[in-house]
Amino acid sequence: MVINVLIVADHYDMQRKNPSGIYYYIFNLIKGLKKFKNIKIYTLRLMNNDELGHKDYVFTTYSYSPLSLLLRNIRLGLDSQFMELLRNIDIVHLPVWGFSYIPFVLLKQLFKFKLIVTIHDIGNIILPYLYAYGYMERIGLLLSLRYLNKYVDSIIAISKSTKYDLMNIANIPEAKIQVIYNGIDEIFRPINKNYAKSYVYSKYGIDHDCIIYVGTAHPRKNLARLLLAYFIAVLRGLNHDLVLVGTVKNQLNELLNNALLNSEKLKQYKDLILSKIKAIGYVPREDLPYLYSACDISVFLSLYEGFGFPVAEAMACGTPVIASNISSMPEIVGDAGILVNPYDIEEITQAILKLANDIDLRQELSKRAFKRSLHFKWDITAKRTAELYYKLLAS
Repeated sequence: MVINVLIVADHYDMQRKNPSGIYYYIFNLIKGLKKFKNIKIYTLRLMNNDELGHKDYVFTTYSYSPLSLLLRNIRLGLDSQFMELLRNIDIVHLPVWGFSYIPFVLLKQLFKFKLIVTIHDIGNIILPYLYAYGYMERIGLLLSLRYLNKYVDSIIAISKSTKYDLMNIANIPEAKIQVIYNGIDEIFRPINKNYAKSYVYSKYGIDHDCIIYVGTAHPRKNLARLLLAYFIAVLRGLNHDLVLVGTVKNQLNELLNNALLNSEKLKQYKDLILSKIKAIGYVPREDLPYLYSACDISVFLSLYEGFGFPVAEAMACGTPVIASNISSMPEIVGDAGILVNPYDIEEITQAILKLANDIDLRQELSKRAFKRSLHFKWDITAKRTAELYYKLLAS
């Protein structure tokens, strides 16, 4: 029996120049599911996105905005071909959840497809002060999850941490949630350190022992504390430079000022620290394995993650990691890195100094990190998702 699956892939991340994890989840999930001969994939996607690479699709809208999504919903409701398609669809999979996807819950009442939703995290509900949400928006998000619980057939959580958040915050029963981890792209692999350093020097001018951070400057990424801990570690003798990859480049001065807000004593060393920080902005994705492999340590002190791609990708490159001991990161890192309280500056500082000064520990954690990263493969993600499809239809 062939299972017809519609994946709603018109999330705004599919058109961003520098996409986040949701893009890689959608792209690799579809790519992996296409390998199953008895699963036929249809996608609802943005008109200007042709990266999904197969012919069975339904075009939806030119861009992602509140107006275009409203028009999408109206247009689809009036589209006889789309309605006919839904009559033959066995499963609709929403790879991300938001208000704009509620119409698919309503369509489930008209058609008899099974509905699956992937929830990546609910950080905007748990830590609302770190997001640009008002109180009413937070309540709305929470109510939408509970509404979802009433009508959805199964929920995929990308980590146990997200699963427990859904159970505890949104009162979703455990039996309805399946944990299916994300994968790591195959480009993330260990590269000879000397070769990686030579490549990084030729392209980015970085020729010193380094610690790396990859990510955005979003408040939940906790960069002010990372910078302050690094600042203190340098004053205690740390020789490593700090390489910042991502949106941090445009906000470095503001972040440093926030880090030093309550320390007049440390402010006098700001120029020294700035000389040791290399903020290189966004880089081509294919350069990240070289950067990870060239650096001695990867640090990721986020206050909340549904999964934590930078941690997993660094581990896949054999780079020792220092990560937060909260949300999903302990289950991703396991015993293959150093976990710290992301609110404790002294604990972060000591972890940086310990790992920077202990080459034997770095070599041991490098081996563990690579071995641990093998748990996270996109083929496994696709296989477990396909198994969920089969299970739902069998029931």
